[in-house]
Amino acid sequence: DKNHMHFGAITCAMGIRYKSYCSNLVRTLMVDPPQEMQDHYAFLLQLQEEMLKEMRHGAKLCDVYGAVMDVVKKQKPELLSKITKNLGFAMGIEFREGSLVINSKNQQRLKKGMVFSINVGFSDLPNKEGRKPEEKTYAMFIGDTVLVDEEGPATVLTAVKKKVKNVGIFLKNEDEEEEEEEKDEAEDLLGRSSRAALLTERTR
Repeated sequence: DKNHMHFGAITCAMGIRYKSYCSNLVRTLMVDPPQEMQDHYAFLLQLQEEMLKEMRHGAKLCDVYGAVMDVVKKQKPELLSKITKNLGFAMGIEFREGSLVINSKNQQRLKKGMVFSINVGFSDLPNKEGRKPEEKTYAMFIGDTVLVDEEGPATVLTAVKKKVKNVGIFLKNEDEEEEEEEKDEAEDLLGRSSRAALLTERTR
């Protein structure tokens, strides 16, 4: 749309269809993320790892969902109301198979060779360090295309890096820039003084 993008958490999703079959990839980029945002993102990665472990041949979709929710209840219950309503869906020639959604009610079982778009995210998270109205809340979302194996974990087919160090963009603030400039000036001054002293010594 015509709205300007602002710094914070930026979710990006991309899908490609190849020989009629679908894939999907979701990443969240973070600009100067406060520590709490980084912690929430790290927890999101943990939840995805838990989901991958549970996704094996014969497992019920509702049990995969339940295992992830159990981790949230035990470790960060305050995020239960913030998590996405489902955790992904099967893909094939159809981008989204409506009968194979990972949620609390689906009794369908996973089968070896199935391909899923697994997605997990948080929405409406408060950013205590946000200054502008649009920076005071944020959402984050990650997703990959995975293949169900006979035994877990499922194989990730979109192995694009997603750790904080890979998706975080850290910009220097003005104070740090001033400190860098002062340091550079001091080093230049020290260098000029050393060269002048050396020249004086040689001309004696």
